[in-house]
Amino acid sequence: MTMHDAQPVASPPKRRRGRPSPDETRLLETALLSAATRLMCEKGYSATSMDEIALAAGVGKKALYARFRNKEALFSAVVDHVYPDRGSWNIEGIGEADLHLSFEEGLIRRARLILIASSQPQAVALYRLVQHEALRFPEIAAVFDRYTSEVISGLTRYFATEKERGRLADIDPATAAVMFMLAVTSDAANRTIYQHPMPDNDEIELYSGNMARLFARGLARSDAPATFAPFGHRFRFTSGVTD
Repeated sequence: MTMHDAQPVASPPKRRRGRPSPDETRLLETALLSAATRLMCEKGYSATSMDEIALAAGVGKKALYARFRNKEALFSAVVDHVYPDRGSWNIEGIGEADLHLSFEEGLIRRARLILIASSQPQAVALYRLVQHEALRFPEIAAVFDRYTSEVISGLTRYFATEKERGRLADIDPATAAVMFMLAVTSDAANRTIYQHPMPDNDEIELYSGNMARLFARGLARSDAPATFAPFGHRFRFTSGVTD
């Protein structure tokens, strides 16, 4: 997955009076979201003011509040800015790219997408921000929870489709989705908490494959043929040690 760059962007160009053009509106919103993302990731939610964001973006407070009524709304937009293409993950079910995949391969694909997204620097910074400030500002935890719920809902639809195809054991798809999400993100969450380096591409591939095989074996119908590849390594946890 790709993410928007957190570096400062050029201020929107000066324009003549009147309604802004679509290009000017896009540049303005990009400047605001880039500034808000950078400042919140660097300083935290509580330490970043709306005035500071407007100043960093090179726009007036009126323009900022015209688009985001308060800091909670702006934080919600920041989460969307950090995960701009999650709607294209096709995580919710059998699409053209999934028709030829086995159950295990479909799980690997989804585990990989989730891990790549959660391992990006801005995603890590936002996760730490929520950990540190959620008790004081439950609204930011609610925003992050909405994002997580979107992914779990997509996984639930995927597991339900696989169950309809007769490839999944008699388990509630929503329960399977939550269990899979927690298992896939546990290593990245531990690394975030203890400030260990996030997994590189090779580690993501290894962890995705091992986790997908574990779930594929556990969730497959008991009368399904055993077509799963053997485990090559143990899971790579925070320590990074493998057999």
